[in-house]
Amino acid sequence: MSAQFENKWFRWIVDGAGNNVKFLDKLSGRDVLCGSLRSSCAYIVKDGWKREASCASFDGSLYTLCFGADAGAELDVETNPDYLVFTVKRVWGEFEELAFVNIPTVLEIKPDEPFSACTIALSLKSNVEQLPGPQSHLWTCSYRRFGFEGAQTGLVACPFGEMREALKAMVSNAPQVPHSPLCGPFAKDAELPRRSNVFGSPTEANVDQWIEFCHAMGISAIEMDGTINYGSYQPNPAVYPNGYASVKAVIDKLHAAGIAAGLHTMSFSIAKNCDWVTPIPDPRLAKERTYTLAKDIDETQDTIYLVEPTDTLPDRISYYIRRSLTLQIDNELIQYTWRQTTKPYAVMECKRGILGTKATAHAAGAPVHHLVECWGCFAPDGESTLFSEVAQRIANCINQCGFDFCYLDGLDGSHVIAGQDLAWHYGAKFTFEVFKYLDHPIMMEMATFTHHLWYVRTRMQAWDHAVRGHKTFLNLHLKSNDQARRLFMPLHLGWAGLGRKTNIDTDATYWDDIDYLWSKALAT
Repeated sequence: MSAQFENKWFRWIVDGAGNNVKFLDKLSGRDVLCGSLRSSCAYIVKDGWKREASCASFDGSLYTLCFGADAGAELDVETNPDYLVFTVKRVWGEFEELAFVNIPTVLEIKPDEPFSACTIALSLKSNVEQLPGPQSHLWTCSYRRFGFEGAQTGLVACPFGEMREALKAMVSNAPQVPHSPLCGPFAKDAELPRRSNVFGSPTEANVDQWIEFCHAMGISAIEMDGTINYGSYQPNPAVYPNGYASVKAVIDKLHAAGIAAGLHTMSFSIAKNCDWVTPIPDPRLAKERTYTLAKDIDETQDTIYLVEPTDTLPDRISYYIRRSLTLQIDNELIQYTWRQTTKPYAVMECKRGILGTKATAHAAGAPVHHLVECWGCFAPDGESTLFSEVAQRIANCINQCGFDFCYLDGLDGSHVIAGQDLAWHYGAKFTFEVFKYLDHPIMMEMATFTHHLWYVRTRMQAWDHAVRGHKTFLNLHLKSNDQARRLFMPLHLGWAGLGRKTNIDTDATYWDDIDYLWSKALAT
């Protein structure tokens, strides 16, 4: 028994014992398999231990793997001229992870190579650690947590110059991931991603001035920021008195002037003044852990005793300590100031009934939930319907107002949902949910980038602007952009900011800095 997979570009050979034998570039005849060490074509993980494939066979459509006598998997394999698709059909045995493609190579992660290869996760049940485009280690994994059956990944190997078209064809035929003419491998074909945008909040009263400013500056898009609530995604009535109708009236004027409109969001973050928080907290808010109330408390007590040790609670929070000081008992939210980590365990100097909730008495034995917080906002449980409802509110706002693009800020906080190891899944799950409810294609960017986000991302390389050394910083950005071409997406030279010299650590922005920026933008 053995397995051999090939199309017009490559041939992958696996022996009957599950060892990689060759990964061949058919144009040059070069074997790009990393041959310094023996490698297995697949493996499983159980209780933290890895077990490599012990046998492999392929009959032209069904790929069978075994991992000893008590575990194995069957995969359907679809062979196309430009790509292969592997789909987990069934598994048997007890294990938590199945890495069903594992090919270490000598290929480099850079553009313009005569032969490049990549694995592309075609479902949320499968993961690929390296970004789409040229990769060095062709690998994909599925997980019992998300279900093995149906996990799907594609394999593309060809000259770099042919890769984007192959990826477009593969993605177009992948039912488990979003497709957009403005995102992923299609983004470079669109006009909208090439536009420059400015942050602002035009209103019905001043939209004409914004249009005049944009036309004078050559700006053709405005990203609206700070006037639409994160969570409810309702407009600030002081700015948009007629709600979505006011926002749509502004956007209609922008569109008539040839200017696109974008919505700046905080992804799944739920503002603390949102109806999911106050006056009664939604039970689907994410909890980091649940403790037990050790003693009865009335509605005024500011020391709360807990059964469990409190050393797992944070003693402070910050931008980098993305946790909360908020506890929930029944429908009351409580903010503590101090924690007592020796017996009797307690949190002290508590503010009772915060965020519009009501302070009440609670009996010993009541569950005390520690809420998840990031960026000053709460978060939904990643497996609850609330996770989808936040995404639906963003999509509804985009649909009703006619936004052309969206920025998912705060998505780099996806680790708070279920830990860093699963941030890839929940960040992508949220963006996929937003796309599911959109009624028109939009451009999208976000504050992080993992493999699956490629499907719903339009542009790359938006950097925070420098406060000094503007030209040197821009040169570094240009160098990075040259390598980022491997992602097959339009690339930024923003964000750009205008600054004054306020202290010895900052440099003012001069006209020649702006001239340098625009000349580099035209040149690249």
